[in-house]
Amino acid sequence: MNYQLTFLVSLKLEAEQAPSYQEKIINQLKELGAEIIKASEIKEQGLAYPIRGERKVWLVNLVLALDSKEVNAVEEILNHEELILRSMISRHPAETKEVQPAVDQSIEKAAIEKPTESDEAKTSSEGLDQKINEILDW
Repeated sequence: MNYQLTFLVSLKLEAEQAPSYQEKIINQLKELGAEIIKASEIKEQGLAYPIRGERKVWLVNLVLALDSKEVNAVEEILNHEELILRSMISRHPAETKEVQPAVDQSIEKAAIEKPTESDEAKTSSEGLDQKINEILDW
């Protein structure tokens, strides 16, 4: 099954060490039998709120194929790493090449048709005033 793994690494890790730290985590995942499908470059990211007193972190995103029985082991690895502040693993939809169903013709036709006079009246200021008066019971 495919999973997306995102984790935040403390900026206590120097910029020169960040790529090798990401590689270390990837190697640990591979030891569990994970196949790394996609790995983003580790990058510095600002946070909306502090996590453990830090406002900036290193951000890592991975897409991996992994036996569902090994998800807990992945969480254990990440929880034992002191530099990892937060992590999240979620199912990643498998990329498929399915053909999208055709759009319902009536919906497509309605989107293309020009508004009628009554539709234009509803959007005019007089129409809006009338509707407000009906709502307010005036």
